[in-house]
Amino acid sequence: MKLDFCVVGPQRTSTTWIYETLLKGGRVNLPIKVKETFFFDQKFKKGYSYYYNLFNNINPNLITGEIAPTYFHQNEVVERIYSHNPSCKVIIIYRDPVEKAISLYKHHYRKGRVGKDIEQAIKKYPEIIEAGKYKDLCNTWEEKFGKQNVKIMNYKKLVLNPQFYLDEITDFLELDKQILSESDTRLINEATTPRFPFLAKIFSTGASTLRKYDLHGLSSFGKKIGLTKIYSGGSSKKDYTEEKKWLNNMFQPEDFLF
Repeated sequence: MKLDFCVVGPQRTSTTWIYETLLKGGRVNLPIKVKETFFFDQKFKKGYSYYYNLFNNINPNLITGEIAPTYFHQNEVVERIYSHNPSCKVIIIYRDPVEKAISLYKHHYRKGRVGKDIEQAIKKYPEIIEAGKYKDLCNTWEEKFGKQNVKIMNYKKLVLNPQFYLDEITDFLELDKQILSESDTRLINEATTPRFPFLAKIFSTGASTLRKYDLHGLSSFGKKIGLTKIYSGGSSKKDYTEEKKWLNNMFQPEDFLF
């Protein structure tokens, strides 16, 4: 088995929607046991036999891919995937770096991992900023795999026209067109605020521990039966105006030009 394509993110660009849509379409092999394997960044030492085991019932007539939004900003991942398959097709999703940073901060806040101070959150999770440095990061992927094998998508196109967005993906991967149903067009995982931050932290820590020990089934089961709804689903009227002004200075002008 080899990885024919990888959607490398970054986070908060509706990669879950891409995963579920491609999985439903049945035109590609994807990990079944878990959406994100974290293999090429966090679990590489486990070896390829571990990685291949995450893909159930591989169809040799289909291309194989992974949706991995934590890969984008990590140089060692670029090298590892290239060593695995130099011809791997890479999909990068551009989202306004400031909007994406706020969304990722809110994601961690919803999970109870950080408090209300966004600067402290960035110290704990530098990728809130680092994964938004599109100019340098896109250049890294393109220089390694070649521009012909790297597709940079725009998140706004997904919001405006999901079918057109999916068509771009399937065209790049040389797949037959997949028609979306009305229910397929809803976006997934827009950040909310936790109703009970203490419970959010407990559940988030527990889920991370289960994934650490490869108990993906238990973690997924918890989501399916609605455990996350116990603590999530709150709303916030905060518009983060001051934070956005501050965050804007953290990026190069070229990071906004995709």
